[in-house]
Amino acid sequence: MRRSALFAAVLLAALAAARPAVADDTLTVVSGSTVSGAFEVLGFVAERAGFYKEQHLDVVAQYSGNAAIAAQLVASGKADICSLNIGPILSGYEKGLRLVAFFSRDPHYLSVLAVLDDSPIRTLADFKGATLGEYSAGSAAEIAANSELSGAGLKRSDYTYIPIGSGPQAVLALTSKKVAGVAFPYPELANYEVVAGVKFRYFWHPILKDIPNDAYAATPATIASKGDALQRFARANVEAALLVRENPQLAARYFIEGSGAKLTPEAVD
Repeated sequence: MRRSALFAAVLLAALAAARPAVADDTLTVVSGSTVSGAFEVLGFVAERAGFYKEQHLDVVAQYSGNAAIAAQLVASGKADICSLNIGPILSGYEKGLRLVAFFSRDPHYLSVLAVLDDSPIRTLADFKGATLGEYSAGSAAEIAANSELSGAGLKRSDYTYIPIGSGPQAVLALTSKKVAGVAFPYPELANYEVVAGVKFRYFWHPILKDIPNDAYAATPATIASKGDALQRFARANVEAALLVRENPQLAARYFIEGSGAKLTPEAVD
């Protein structure tokens, strides 16, 4: 009996060893942010920690810097997944854009209006005549900002937007008074408070603020044909989120290395 059991164990091991390696599924992810966008941290952690490889995935990341462009690339079949604010998904539906958010990375609506803490702007009505900065022209943050300002009685002609990018150039646009405020994702601004030492006054959308916002999305066709790969992709991102919580310094290192920024002890801390 023991010999039979031993033989069976050896045979199973041999069969397992002879089994061909599972080929990695390729998924193309296009971000509506820049490479330094705050929510891209999960992708960098999942890649550099080996979570994608563990899930037999080859993830190709692209960075459009514009959520609407990212949504259009996925809707047209040029990419599998878009990483974006859900604004373009909602606004694009009536135009025939059919995308489904399958993984939310934050429980709150993240697009906010913000000004420097010493700004004379104290109420939404004070934005009349103001120039607002945004990532890029037509960014998803405009949707929430326009809704918020219209609720305060402002017309679209009462204020203007200009693209200011992200990172140091965005901070400079604010501190030099090139813009009076910004329509930006909150995590990005919270990062500026830590890294650049600036302080903001925030204006949250009264209705949208508690709606899950930043997400990965795909077309119904991709979800149907690549559902298993998308599940493994989501699993790798959950593992990345856990690593961020358990070891934030290592996660910060992965993000900084992946984004191409300068790795310094101060940045990791």
